[in-house]
This record gives sequence, structure tokens and C-alpha cells, in this order.
Amino acid sequence: MGEFAIQYLGESPIYPGHPITISLLIMHRFSDLGAAKQTAENGFASALATPDIPGAGSEIAYALNLLERLAEGRFSLADAFETASIRWKENPLNVPADTIMAGQEQAKRLCDSFIAQAMEWLP
Repeated sequence: MGEFAIQYLGESPIYPGHPITISLLIMHRFSDLGAAKQTAENGFASALATPDIPGAGSEIAYALNLLERLAEGRFSLADAFETASIRWKENPLNVPADTIMAGQEQAKRLCDSFIAQAMEWLP
């Protein structure tokens, strides 16, 4: 699932995509939030249009929203993992429980990288 993601993460992202994992990939792939949200030829945000960001469209859109709320200062980086995990555990796409657990564990492993990247990437 996505050579870009595997190369950057060192593993395949757990589908449909924990918001922390997807947000980290968005920050690595795009220079800033504006570039990630820029409308692509197909009418969707660039982060949704590129095959480099694997995940369900709704989860990529949620990750963009998470990054936007962080940029606006609606909550802190320290709260981002908890906020994203609440969404993940709500399981809006009704994926199996073992997938939810695996995605949560993956996001925990990536949380420090997410925070470090966000400190550089967000305004």
C-alpha cells in the first residue's frame, strides 16, 4: 500500500489510516498545509488526490482537518494524539477490532515523529 508511505514509515500504514499516521505522511509529502489542501485536477485536495497518501478518503480528509485545527491553535500538539485516537476508536468505517488495535499501536510508535514534524511544518 503505497511505496512512498512504506519508504518513509518503514512499514505499511494500517488501513483505513489512523489520523496521526496519515497526518505524518501528509506533512512529509507536502511543503505546508496550503499545498496539501490545494485543489488538484480532479477537484479534490492534493492530499486526497495523490497515491502517496494511502488511506480511506474520509480518513485523509479528517487528517487534513486535524492539521488545520492544529494550525489554528484549536488544540495543542500534546492533545493531538488523544483527539486523533478518539476518532480512530469511534471506528466510523466499521473495521475489525484487531485492525483498530494495530492502527492505534502504529500511531503510538509514530507519535514522537508526528510531533517533531508538526513543530517544523505547522505555522
